[in-house]
Amino acid sequence: MLRQDGESWHWHPATEKLADLYGKFKPFRAALRAGILPSSYSGSLEDHLPRFLEPPAAWATHPMLDSWATSLLSDLKGWLVDETRRR
Repeated sequence: MLRQDGESWHWHPATEKLADLYGKFKPFRAALRAGILPSSYSGSLEDHLPRFLEPPAAWATHPMLDSWATSLLSDLKGWLVDETRRR
């Protein structure tokens, strides 16, 4: 789903192609979101969440996924603030 280039994380090219084909479908967007967010963890997500900010930011102007990406980005930033406060 994502690929790492050094310290940066980006959408995998296959994910980008799938998004262009299926991005308008709510189940696809839900699966994409579920794939990004951890389903279980221990400790703080403070170190985990920042790497996932760049991919949705890149889709903030995507013709089908702009609202979804902006919402996910807002949620990630909010969770990061919450995690930072818990320290």
